[in-house]
Amino acid sequence: MPSFTLNRRLPAALTALAIVGALSFAAPAQADELAPTSASTDVVAAPAVDETVTPPPVEAVAEPIAEALEEPAEVTEPAVSETEPAETEPAPLSFARVSAPAFTTATSSNTGCLVAPTNVTIDDSTDLFYDSRTGGSSSLTTNGLEVAWHGPDLSQSKVAWYYATDFPLSELGDPTITYDVTSGASVGQNFTITDNGVWKGNIVKEPGIAGYWTTFSIPGLAADPTASYRKAIGSIANFIDAYAADAAPHDVRVVAIGGSGGSGSEGVGVVHSQSAGCYDLTFAAPPVPTNVGCTTTPNSVVIDQASDLVYDSRTGGSSSVTAKGLEVAWHGPDLSQSKVAWYYPTDFPLSELGTPAIGYTQTSGASVGQNFTVTVDGVWKGNIVKEPGIADYWTTFSIPGLSADPAASYRKAVGTIDDFLAAYWADSRTHDVRVVAIGGSGGSGSEGVGIVKTQTAGCYELTFGVPAPSVAACLPANLVNVAVTTPSQLVYDSRTGGSSSVTAKGLEVAWHGPDLSQSKVAWYYPTDFPLSELGTPSIDYDVTSGASVGQNFTVTVDGVWKGNIVKEPGIADYWTTFSIPGMTADPTASYRKAIGTIQDFVNAYWLDDMAHDVRVVAIGGSGGSGSEGVGTVHSQTAGCYDLEFGVPAPVVAACLTANLVKVAVTTASQLTYDSRTGGSSSVTSNGLEVAWHGPDLSQSKVAWYYPTDFPLYKLGTPSIGYTQTSGASVGQNFTVTVDGVWKGNIVKEPGIADYWTTFSIPGMSADPSASYRKAIGTIKDFVNAYWLDDMTHDVRVVAIGGSGGSGSEGVGTVKTQKAGCYELTYGIPAVVVAPPVTPPATGTTGTGGAAGGAAPATTATPTPTASATPKPTPSATPAPSADETNTADELPTEAFGGESTGDAAPWWPWALGIAILLLLLLLWFLIFRRRRGNQS
Repeated sequence: MPSFTLNRRLPAALTALAIVGALSFAAPAQADELAPTSASTDVVAAPAVDETVTPPPVEAVAEPIAEALEEPAEVTEPAVSETEPAETEPAPLSFARVSAPAFTTATSSNTGCLVAPTNVTIDDSTDLFYDSRTGGSSSLTTNGLEVAWHGPDLSQSKVAWYYATDFPLSELGDPTITYDVTSGASVGQNFTITDNGVWKGNIVKEPGIAGYWTTFSIPGLAADPTASYRKAIGSIANFIDAYAADAAPHDVRVVAIGGSGGSGSEGVGVVHSQSAGCYDLTFAAPPVPTNVGCTTTPNSVVIDQASDLVYDSRTGGSSSVTAKGLEVAWHGPDLSQSKVAWYYPTDFPLSELGTPAIGYTQTSGASVGQNFTVTVDGVWKGNIVKEPGIADYWTTFSIPGLSADPAASYRKAVGTIDDFLAAYWADSRTHDVRVVAIGGSGGSGSEGVGIVKTQTAGCYELTFGVPAPSVAACLPANLVNVAVTTPSQLVYDSRTGGSSSVTAKGLEVAWHGPDLSQSKVAWYYPTDFPLSELGTPSIDYDVTSGASVGQNFTVTVDGVWKGNIVKEPGIADYWTTFSIPGMTADPTASYRKAIGTIQDFVNAYWLDDMAHDVRVVAIGGSGGSGSEGVGTVHSQTAGCYDLEFGVPAPVVAACLTANLVKVAVTTASQLTYDSRTGGSSSVTSNGLEVAWHGPDLSQSKVAWYYPTDFPLYKLGTPSIGYTQTSGASVGQNFTVTVDGVWKGNIVKEPGIADYWTTFSIPGMSADPSASYRKAIGTIKDFVNAYWLDDMTHDVRVVAIGGSGGSGSEGVGTVKTQKAGCYELTYGIPAVVVAPPVTPPATGTTGTGGAAGGAAPATTATPTPTASATPKPTPSATPAPSADETNTADELPTEAFGGESTGDAAPWWPWALGIAILLLLLLLWFLIFRRRRGNQS
């Protein structure tokens, strides 16, 4: 056999690929899912550039303090006058300076400050340098720099001050000084100069002289011929230009600005401010601190445990934090050990101490003093003491400038808080004097007993004592709702003239005469909670006649029954039938053993003994005695108990599925009718076909009813399945009896949200817009109304149905209706026809049937006989239908899917079979035939 060539293989391979491709075409292609590309932008961070310019090192210009320059021998001291020089050549001073670029030889002018000025407050005398003589003085005060210079030796009459600066002379600008002359001459301005770091002297702006003059020579400039001590005279620009014209480089800088008064004159005044270059100086010392008291919001602190305090008591002293406060005692027999002391940590300036106070109740013996522990610049010093009977304060430590009390040397300083502050201020304004604890002490050397209630100092308000529990309302999450539906749930304390009954309305109570001493009704519900949880009790009571009722709360103390706390109508507070420690009886009614708020009662027991367990073991109320009344208690709330009084009405609920009665209405005789001449109905295979029409619309009405018997509260949510052909729709009717007496219908009318009745219901009014609706509301409203009228009313639904009209026209079909435990289905069921029986095939030996046997008799399909659905037996809860079966078992076989044949047969099984056959042929052609060729 010839070999299988490429010419044969290629078409065959292509055919195979086409077939396989056709078979796989039906499978959904899976798209290649591209992973998301993580695109990132590379940010090239530029190298950090340190733009911080490191300042050059500070150079100290440490010129020796030289003697004052000597005046020329031929110059005599001028007479005292306003025109005398305000300044002779001063001794060089030491100023710190900052290196700056060298002043070049180029011509420059006085440009003034080239940057933002520096504002400096001169508030301490150490901020300045001084060059005053014996006749001059200066003092930095809150008013400014107060200066004075005077005789009798005018050569010594000089005051001078300087503030260290560092800026080029070319930035001096136009200096100014604000000076108030009190008397005598004015002051001049001085500017200390260095040249290339070498101290030179002062440039002086003297009052009465137009330009500036210097105490040192400047290259190219001559001295003042009228006053040779003025080594150069002119403007600042002249001086700058002279330095610039000199061949040598010069760095001319102002290293101090200041001023002077004298010499040779006298004067008194105040320097307020001075400006030169980039410096604006303001002279003002802050005021001497005084005791201003708290400057912020006070801190309210409750000291309710011993660990809140620090103690420094001796063996004869004791203290305890109780409900009453801080109870303290100190006693003998060794009075040197008779001391109690306590402290509460604080931290505030001594200037905020204010006027401390202590609330102390003295039981016996001596009183207590107040102690304030002080640190100075962070170092513990001791106590400032405010002792009873001493007007001022005294300290256990020394204060600079203050002496000890000569009468008691242990009092190292005596005075007011202002005195202490002023002394520290005078010693060094930088002292930080702080109060780090406030407290008090009793003793030593005395005995005493008492209670500290409060203490205030600075911004601290201390209250000592373990607080009583606050009376608070119950949290909603803890509320217990109790339905009081039977008398046995309550305990009673009524007298012969009082009565009570739990009814549908609530707890109905009454109390009456003729013996008013026996006219009392009282009830109680057992509880158990702390009195502090009573909250704000309330009672919902409807007065029918007479007086109202009060609320009673039965109390035990430490497990022992005490009596009742009463909230009586017309009295604002509560009162008790028992005594409470520390509280007095009501003077107007002695049977009220204590009167006040619940918090008052809680506090009284707390102060008596914090361990008292005061509990409310019953809540209730009473009417009388001594009065008459009738009414109903609906609810009462106290603590976490919310009582609701009354037997609840039955709940309107849908029928349980297990109790559902399914009724097939297949004949007209199963229904009762109340139609008029214009109405008609017929049970057909479609359902209950109804119609109502004119021309007399008053007769246009159709109505039908199916007999039932169940309580109204089991009506549930009725429904009707109605197909509207034309005209209006139908409503649902429910015929009602009350205590066996026929009443009428409850109607659910289309277009009206609620139900309405054709009969009156106690306590309910008719619809004002349609008086024939005797009552309108929900089924629950109707049930409640009958229940409240008389819990024994038996309200039953004895028929369910519906109606169309009157006053309208309509045609339609009722298919279903459901109410209570009845589910009605309307309509004559269709007759099921059995399929024909196919006769057996005729045998070859005869025409009578199969060989050897007789022909089978033809069986006729029986026609089902319609049977009337039996009327259900009236009962409170109908039993479920006995013939109720599984719905799935009754489905016809046509309800399930079967194989489809004919034109609707699918094509794909044929295509798949042909494809498989071609594939097998191709494989045989490619493999088996080739193998045979090879074998041959």
